[in-house]
Amino acid sequence: MISKICRQTIRSSKVIYILALIMMIFFYNSKEVLAESENKDNTSIESKNESTEDNSQSFYIMKKLSMDSDVIITSEGLESAPYKIMVSIADQKVYILKIEDDDIKLEKTMICSTGKDKTPTPTGTFKLPPDNSRNVGKWYYFSEFKVYAQYYRRIYKGFLFHSVLFSKPDPKALISSSVKNLGNKASHGCIRLSVEDAKWMYENIKGGTTVEIVSYSLKDINKM
Repeated sequence: MISKICRQTIRSSKVIYILALIMMIFFYNSKEVLAESENKDNTSIESKNESTEDNSQSFYIMKKLSMDSDVIITSEGLESAPYKIMVSIADQKVYILKIEDDDIKLEKTMICSTGKDKTPTPTGTFKLPPDNSRNVGKWYYFSEFKVYAQYYRRIYKGFLFHSVLFSKPDPKALISSSVKNLGNKASHGCIRLSVEDAKWMYENIKGGTTVEIVSYSLKDINKM
């Protein structure tokens, strides 16, 4: 009888020992999994922070034009193209901006003619469409007005950058009144430039460039 009780006690002890061992293994593994999970979370947070830091520094520069001005110029749009174009209807000027040494530099200023009050140039931010014969070329014919322009670059829908006007596709057939009107609202919505400036635009500005057209003055941009 005693021997039977002893055997049962030994068996019970073994069962308890095995259960205790299983619980210890389970507890140890749970601890490792938890630690691993915490490490992953920390790594995720760190990489997210690194990503945020990188994004905050990548090609986004803000520059206030002057202490008296509320106008802020940013490098938005310069990520995918070397230039950003700002057009001021108030100034009747086109400003070409470029990033240099982590700063926004004024590369070029062009006098222009935007749309008349009855046929205004649209304001807003636009991405120039892809380079193809519909969007960029050496001569453009305005059939409605029976005039030509050199070095056109489409901005948006029917609105273009282009040169002053010609009566036919010949550099000698310049319409002098369109040259005299530079610096004044004179077009049907397009942005007219001198032949020299339109040619520079044609040769240097590519599809994907950001164009921002504003109604207010950017005269302080010359201080950049």
